[in-house]
Amino acid sequence: MKRKSIVTICAIALMLVLSLSVLAACNKNKHNFSSEWKNDEQYHWHECVTKKHTDVADKADHTFDAGVVTKDPTEAEEGVKTFTCTVCGYQKTEAVPKLGHTFDMNKWKYDDENHWHPATCGHADEKKDLAAHVWNEGVVTKEPTETEEGVKTYTCTTCGKTKTATIGRLDHEHTFNMEAWTFDDENHWHPATCGHTDEKKGFAAHEWNGGVVTTEPNYGVEGEKTFTCTVCKATRTEPIAALAAKDNTISFANDLVEEKTYDGLAFIIDSAKVNRQGDGEITITYKGENDTAFSATAPINAGEYTVKVSVAATAEWKGGEITTTIIINKREITLSAGVFERKLGENLESGKFGLTCINVAADTNNVVEWVTIGAPETYYAIGIHTIGATVLTVDNDNFELNNGVYDTVKFTVWNAPDSFYAGIQDLYTFSGSSEVLITTTIANGTVKKGDQILVNEIGKIITVNKIKKGTGTSATEVETATAGEEVGLYIEGATRAELNRGYMLSKPDTIIGYSKVTVTIRVRTKGEGGQNTPIQTGIKPNVAFADTYGEVIGEVTFPEGTTLLAGGEILAGVTINFQGKKVPAFVGRRFTLRVSGKTIAECVVTAVPNATKVRSGFMLGVPGTNVIEPIELGENTFAINLNRSDLSEKLKNAKDTDTIEIKFINKGKDIAKYTRTPGTGAGVYNEVGGKIVGSYLIVEFYKNTGSDPKLTGNNGEWVFTGEDIYIGLQVEVKPASGT
Repeated sequence: MKRKSIVTICAIALMLVLSLSVLAACNKNKHNFSSEWKNDEQYHWHECVTKKHTDVADKADHTFDAGVVTKDPTEAEEGVKTFTCTVCGYQKTEAVPKLGHTFDMNKWKYDDENHWHPATCGHADEKKDLAAHVWNEGVVTKEPTETEEGVKTYTCTTCGKTKTATIGRLDHEHTFNMEAWTFDDENHWHPATCGHTDEKKGFAAHEWNGGVVTTEPNYGVEGEKTFTCTVCKATRTEPIAALAAKDNTISFANDLVEEKTYDGLAFIIDSAKVNRQGDGEITITYKGENDTAFSATAPINAGEYTVKVSVAATAEWKGGEITTTIIINKREITLSAGVFERKLGENLESGKFGLTCINVAADTNNVVEWVTIGAPETYYAIGIHTIGATVLTVDNDNFELNNGVYDTVKFTVWNAPDSFYAGIQDLYTFSGSSEVLITTTIANGTVKKGDQILVNEIGKIITVNKIKKGTGTSATEVETATAGEEVGLYIEGATRAELNRGYMLSKPDTIIGYSKVTVTIRVRTKGEGGQNTPIQTGIKPNVAFADTYGEVIGEVTFPEGTTLLAGGEILAGVTINFQGKKVPAFVGRRFTLRVSGKTIAECVVTAVPNATKVRSGFMLGVPGTNVIEPIELGENTFAINLNRSDLSEKLKNAKDTDTIEIKFINKGKDIAKYTRTPGTGAGVYNEVGGKIVGSYLIVEFYKNTGSDPKLTGNNGEWVFTGEDIYIGLQVEVKPASGT
């Protein structure tokens, strides 16, 4: 008993200790519940947020509201209704059933087997009251006859749908026409006469005989064979193949002309010159050596051509093609005697001069063609040239020269447009070389490597071996140099000692040296660098040529009546005498007058004194008056009549015993000299000499009984164009001794 009490006391003490321990722990970790609700599908609660506590409080079932439809149902889809817990806000959803279908109960739809009320809600596959048709006993809607079946119509008593059934024909005994046959392509039969056309008596296939040719075949056309049924007499036909076309033999006629000389007309091959069988259409085409295709256009120009003849096929004859070659030869130009002496060239830039060629053959269609004869560049210079006929060229491929007529031909170049000239600036030589380097600026025209040029002051021809532009190591060799370019000319043909600064270089026979010229002068003012005092006639200043670096002494002579010229004044007709030197000059050349290193005046050449100016068939006196007119002397002769009154009077007053001498002078040399010797009678002039001396103009006097001598151009024609040409005229009457 005492032991039991002790155990009880110990147990109570132990429980007291444990309770105190728990109470101490709780006081140490007191619960702290969140105000936020936690939930699942069934409950909601508050959680203890004290560390390592999982205790909850206020756990209870959700309290849902009446719910809200959040998606309306349709006939095709279910809707959605959403419920919310009024305590924690948790939501759940439930499906709202689809809406029911609607139907048109006043209308039936049907097919062959069933009927139904159609849906009006858009669901065509929904059918209300679907059921099989209920047919009545039917009504005969078409009575049957012996020839035609009848019709019975049944109606559905529910939806009104109808269907039909065939009623057989009434019993009938068919009758046929046994004397007649009806047939198609394959069979024959006796036709019914009782109206039943589908009934056929004696129906059987045709029995064909061997057939008869009813249309004979031809070339390109089929024939025909007819077969007859031996029972019903029906017929059928079969084609017989057309006859094949025969081979055709195509050829040219034996008299076909395959070659001719150019005549300006098309070389047309006549279809009449083509042999063939049948009447197939003939087409003729042509192709030149360089053509890529045949053309219907017949050739005109010289050359070799292929002619193609195409014959079209006909029913009887096959078509075909043949070819041949035709040749149009170049027309030979046979140059008349002296033709190049009469036709004077002027197109010197291309090195050609003109010749009018008139085709003289009867079949030339009266065509007059201009053919240009070309000469090598060597002969571009002014002058008369005699060259081998074989070096001439013809610019028209339809012509060729008959070179067998002449070994040589002669022609005259009257003018050299854009003539080259330049002056020597500086001179250099090279050890061990005969070459001399001339530095210059090209004043006019063009010079080419290999050109032969004239040093006018010494009359020597030099050769340009090479041309360089630039200086030092940057100098480059070129083939040509033109006006305004600074170049070095490496030349041979003259030594350094023979050449001087200011000498003029030009193409041979293009620039003439004169001892005096006529100029228009303008005196510079003091403000322009001129002198203070006027210029007097008779002064001898330096004449400076800027374009050629040259200077000479010249005497200035004013026209009669003028002795002084002040600064700014201009005077024409002033003579500059070069004191015996021949200075290259031409109308338009400019130079200046210098005294003591000062430029006092500027000059431009206006004329060469004592010369006659020739231009385009007229000879003009120095003052510009017309002194001669061309007249016709006869076929192939063209002359100039000298109508100068002073000359005419001088000649007319000459006595029979006087010798009359007329000279034409170029470069100080006689180019033609004509003399009337005593005893020939007044006004009669015989041709004497007439030897060609110069290169600008060749003049001849023909024997003439008129009172005036006749001057003709180069062997028959007077044609001058381009720049002016200057010829001196001298007439002298020498009285007989003692008269």
